[in-house]
Amino acid sequence: NALRRALSEAFGPVRRTAEMQKGLETIRALWEKYDRVQCQDPATVEVCNMTLVALRIAEGAVARKESQGAHYIED
Repeated sequence: NALRRALSEAFGPVRRTAEMQKGLETIRALWEKYDRVQCQDPATVEVCNMTLVALRIAEGAVARKESQGAHYIED
């Protein structure tokens, strides 16, 4: 699925700024789609919650400029 792919490709232990920006844009687009359409449906609340958490993780990763534990920015 698109959310899992964006997280694994852009926000793994080795990170690159351009990839993180692209991943963040993908996750934002998913959130906007889910937020408007599906988050009102009890059957899809879990997907909405996962997307929102992924969005916050991605925003934090892009904002962080220093290495953190095993995660580091390559460029």
